[in-house]
Amino acid sequence: MQTEIDNFLNEKRLLIEAMVRKFRNGAPAGAIATSLWGVFEREQVMQYLEAVALQDRAGPALRKAGLDVAMGVCVTGLKAPREARLALSVDPAETPGYASLPARARAALANVHITLAPAGSDDDDHPRADPDDLLLDGEPVRLIDVQARSGDR
Repeated sequence: MQTEIDNFLNEKRLLIEAMVRKFRNGAPAGAIATSLWGVFEREQVMQYLEAVALQDRAGPALRKAGLDVAMGVCVTGLKAPREARLALSVDPAETPGYASLPARARAALANVHITLAPAGSDDDDHPRADPDDLLLDGEPVRLIDVQARSGDR
């Protein structure tokens, strides 16, 4: 049975890679989600491809700003939470200007209308964590579209 499980997981991975490839080649996310009906839920595909789109915009912006060596963008995957995240990938002790990296990332990402999302909630028991502090502590931070902050999400 393990062979069948391994085969299934490999085929699932290949399907997800094909979905991303098709999206990056210009296919609309809605059309991709429709074609995968019965395999994945529509909202699952749409959220995942939204995260891929953020990754695809954020990566070149960081590279253009010379920050791609210090940080990277990844997508969490098709399972929830389906997010694009930014994480620092350098040693604070060996990186001059380490404390300025979050501000530099914000500036680079602002050029492509992306920002860092605060973690936590608005209630008193769980205050929102500052994304800059999280990055400097080695935690990944969720990326969001600037337009999404106005209530789209």
